[in-house]
Amino acid sequence: MNLNFIFKITSIIDKFNVFENSYNIYNTLLFSVIGIIFYFFIVWNYLLWRKVKVDFEFIKSVFIFIVIGSILRLFSQTYTSVGGIINLSNNPLSLGFYFQFPWMFILLALSFLICFEVSLYLSKSFNCSYNRILQIIGLIILIPLLFLIIININYWLFFLGIIFSSLILLCLFVFIFKFIKNKLLNSKINKLVLLSQILDGVSTFVAIVFFKNIFSEQHVVSSFVLSINPILFILIKIILSLLVVYLIDRFIKNKFERNYYKLFVIIIGFITGLRDLFTIALLIF
Repeated sequence: MNLNFIFKITSIIDKFNVFENSYNIYNTLLFSVIGIIFYFFIVWNYLLWRKVKVDFEFIKSVFIFIVIGSILRLFSQTYTSVGGIINLSNNPLSLGFYFQFPWMFILLALSFLICFEVSLYLSKSFNCSYNRILQIIGLIILIPLLFLIIININYWLFFLGIIFSSLILLCLFVFIFKFIKNKLLNSKINKLVLLSQILDGVSTFVAIVFFKNIFSEQHVVSSFVLSINPILFILIKIILSLLVVYLIDRFIKNKFERNYYKLFVIIIGFITGLRDLFTIALLIF
C-alpha cells in the first residue's frame, strides 16, 4: 500500500467529515452500518456460540451496562456538572475518540462481553446463575457512578418530570391494551421496549422545548421530525416501537432471535434516552 493511496483515503474521510463530533448524513450512515454489523454479526454469533438465553434476566443485565455507558458519556460533555473529564477527539488513537457513537457502543459491548465471560466462569465455581453474577458486577460499577450523578443534579424538576412522564405514558398504554384485551404489552420485554422509546422521546422533547438555546438534535432523521413538531417525535417513537414489537412477535418464532431484535430496540432507546435525561439534569447553565 503506497502513501498516495493512504492520502487519497484520508482526503475522502476529511471531505465528508466522517469523524467529526456532530452528525451528518455520511457519518450517520457509516456509524449505523458499523453498529449493525457489530451487533447482528459479531455479538449475535458470539451469544449463539455461548448458548446464551436472551430472556428478561439477560436483558436486565444488559440494561445495567446501558446505564453505565450513558453515564460515562457525560464525562465528555463540558456543559454538565460532571463534564470535562474526557475530551472528545477525532483521533482514533485518543481515548476521547471512543466516547462518541458508535465507538462508545462498541467499547461498551466489548466490556460487557468481558464481564459476561467472568460471570460464566464464576457461575461454575459458585454454582449460581451467571446473570445474577453479571448483574452484581454491573451494579458494583454502576452504583458509584450513579451516586456521582445524583449529588451533582442541578435540575431535579426536569429529571423527575421526565421519569414520571415516561412511566405514566407506559402505564397508560399498558392499560389501553389491557382494556382492548390485546396481549401485546403483557410481556415484560415488550414493556421495556416501549419504555425505552418513550424515555428517549420525552427526554428529547424536554431538551428541544425547554432548552432550545442549548440543545439541537444531531441525528438527521430525528432532526427532521422535530422540526415539524416535538410532540410528533414522541408519538412516532411510541407507534414505531409498538409496530416493531407486533411484527417481531408475529413473524419471528425463534425465541432467541425475537428477544435479540427487541434488545436492539431497547439499547438504542435507552442509550440515547438516559444520556439526554442525565444531561438535562446535570446542566450547568
